[in-house]
Amino acid sequence: DELDRTQVARIAEASDGNPYALEELVRTHRANPGAPLPETVLALVDTRLDRLGPDSQAVLRAASVFGMRAWPGALEELVHEVDVEGAIEQLLERELVARAPTSRFPAEPELVFRQSLVREAAYARLTPEDRRLGHRLAAGWLERMGEPEPVTLADHFERGGLPGKAAVHYQRAARQALGGNDFRAAQFRAERALECIAEDTRAGVAPRPRGQIGALHLALAE
Repeated sequence: DELDRTQVARIAEASDGNPYALEELVRTHRANPGAPLPETVLALVDTRLDRLGPDSQAVLRAASVFGMRAWPGALEELVHEVDVEGAIEQLLERELVARAPTSRFPAEPELVFRQSLVREAAYARLTPEDRRLGHRLAAGWLERMGEPEPVTLADHFERGGLPGKAAVHYQRAARQALGGNDFRAAQFRAERALECIAEDTRAGVAPRPRGQIGALHLALAE
């Protein structure tokens, strides 16, 4: 009711049929009526993230390393000298993240990104070095917490520049897929394990035991 028909049409056209973009454009207009509209949805999200305090921006970037879900303890693992609790409250208030009704880890409340675009925009703000370090720290935290999905650990270790550790978990993931008769997933994970082992070898790391490599080829054969 606060907008005339021309303004409504302008915002609707700029959203290009994307409900999230429409919501963000309304927020942008409410915060700064008459301001030029961002040309892309990602630019729109970036504008919104720029309005956050430095602690909240740091915590949001850390959360993006884990994917769509993160946990306060995990965030404290990745950021230091930051008011993580206060940042989380601001992110909840700004409706960038929400509290999940249940958590993967009972001892840790779970936070979820409300939109994948927000997660993508936050992740894009990390430098390649920060991403590698973040994934390495994320893998360590998840491993200590008893992450049940080996492929999740493998992915973080690989992105963190530790292909040897990634290979161990890809092998576990391949066996898990075989146990569930998911042969396509087993093949993909075994191949990823072998590629990680090859990368380790090229880097001059001691070669893997033949038994491990043989088990991976057996998984491919099955």
